Amino acid sequence: MGLQDFTIEQLGYFITMVGAVGVACVAVIIKSRCKTIDTPCCKCRREILRDKNEVIVETNSIEQVPLNEPRVD
Repeated sequence: MGLQDFTIEQLGYFITMVGAVGVACVAVIIKSRCKTIDTPCCKCRREILRDKNEVIVETNSIEQVPLNEPRVD
């Protein structure tokens, strides 16, 4: 099975979907408020650009809730 088995329209849809997924991933990374980003393909530390009215809350831990128990607030 080669590229000849697909129509131009199908290849166009495939390229569009791959591009959309790539743009979505980049948008999530850019909008993220994490200081450290660690993915299988890249790792970086960065300074966060903050808005003037943004409240900064520093946390060092993540609350872990077991999957089989309901969360009680």
